[in-house]
Amino acid sequence: MANPNLIGGGRMTRAEVSGDRRRPRVSNLNKGQLLRRLWQYLGRNRFLLVLAMVLAFPACGQCAQKDPAGSAAAGCYPITLTDQAGRQVTIEKEPRRLISSYYITTSLLMALDLDEKLVGVEDNAGLRPIYGLSNPQILELPSIGTAKELDLEACAALAPDLAILPMKVKDSADDLEALGITVLLVNPESQELLIEMIRLVSVATDTEEKAEALINFIETQQNYLAEILAGVEM
Repeated sequence: MANPNLIGGGRMTRAEVSGDRRRPRVSNLNKGQLLRRLWQYLGRNRFLLVLAMVLAFPACGQCAQKDPAGSAAAGCYPITLTDQAGRQVTIEKEPRRLISSYYITTSLLMALDLDEKLVGVEDNAGLRPIYGLSNPQILELPSIGTAKELDLEACAALAPDLAILPMKVKDSADDLEALGITVLLVNPESQELLIEMIRLVSVATDTEEKAEALINFIETQQNYLAEILAGVEM
């Protein structure tokens, strides 16, 4: 019986046999394709840009005078914010113990020089090499769950002043607040919402000047890449 993997007297490759349709290796891409790949990658991993400048700016604090969502704030604390779920959130005092269950919010807190205030992070933090490069101690922090499901008992045990959590765990916000934990829900799922989230978290944590430096850095890098790609045939 003829071998179905032999065509025209030659042997088919494993990729041909399996119908592999994977993208070409990076080494086989031309300059235009490489630039497009880079742009797409940065679009999915914007916080690599943020973390790249963690050490580029000194830590700084600034009293919040206005809620980025539009509500006036009297002095530094207490402060009332509107989070990205449309909830009114009052932060009574400067948060000193923070938890985050989403890699984007964890990355932001690190970029705002707030990693020393982190007491709990998402599951599998060890799978993110950038954490170890920026602050290996993050990898030793207790896990509080994932971006989709929280461990309420673990959260409560850490006694955080502020939990910065993704919209996907919105249903757990009331449970945490019943335990006396202030929750700020965020939804950084687009460029606009990402910038909004950075400003929101910066007001909540009194790091507005640092946040504006981060936003400027992100926008500068993206504009630079956009200019380069403007001359590349798509």
